[in-house]
Amino acid sequence: MIHALILLFGYQLLGTVIEQHFGLPVPGPVMGMVFLLLTLFIYPALVPRLQPVTTVLIKYLPLLFVPAATGIITFKQLLSFDGIALFFVLVLSTMIGILSTAWIFCKLARRWAPPTDEERAA
Repeated sequence: MIHALILLFGYQLLGTVIEQHFGLPVPGPVMGMVFLLLTLFIYPALVPRLQPVTTVLIKYLPLLFVPAATGIITFKQLLSFDGIALFFVLVLSTMIGILSTAWIFCKLARRWAPPTDEERAA
């Protein structure tokens, strides 16, 4: 368990160091997560070793929403002026994200789908 935590925090630290060193606009933990994903593709045997720790961490994921809720309460006056515009931007960006993800999934699913009986017969 401690090895899995060291690995997770190590990738977060690696991403943060790279982000700080090169001044990249991507947050360090996100870069660390991408590096971890690449590592898991290369070494899939790490997945069972990380799974017990990640399962426990996922249970506490809702706690990460507490700072966002605090920010909403703190900036209540700003939200009263620009709240409607922010609401529409959030809805629009969510819809764009969902639609683009669905479109990409459909394209990739058609590309990698196994051949049908008609295609095999032809």
